[in-house]
Amino acid sequence: MNHSTNLRVQRPVVTSLITLLIAGLFAFGNFYQFAVVGIFKEVGTSAEHEPPSWEQQSPTTYSIFSLVSALVFSICFVIAILALMKSDREKSKNTLIITLLFVIMQGLIGILMS
Repeated sequence: MNHSTNLRVQRPVVTSLITLLIAGLFAFGNFYQFAVVGIFKEVGTSAEHEPPSWEQQSPTTYSIFSLVSALVFSICFVIAILALMKSDREKSKNTLIITLLFVIMQGLIGILMS
């Protein structure tokens, strides 16, 4: 195996591992938020001089958004595992791009809803 072939084999592994890390952390964080706000009904309080946060204004909508986000990131996580197992370069790259787009989208929605 020459050097260029070795790099080709490693690229799907690296992109899949990055996707697994990002998607796994965001899936866990969103499942956690869903459990805290949606199941245990624990909504934090803000200081008197701050406006109420999104989770305080609409805990049901916030928990549903967290659950949907967690499911989307979990799907990206599973697809990244499959791409890693099959060494599928294209699927690995596309999954990373989709995961990063969902991270940006979740951030923008969070900013808009605040």
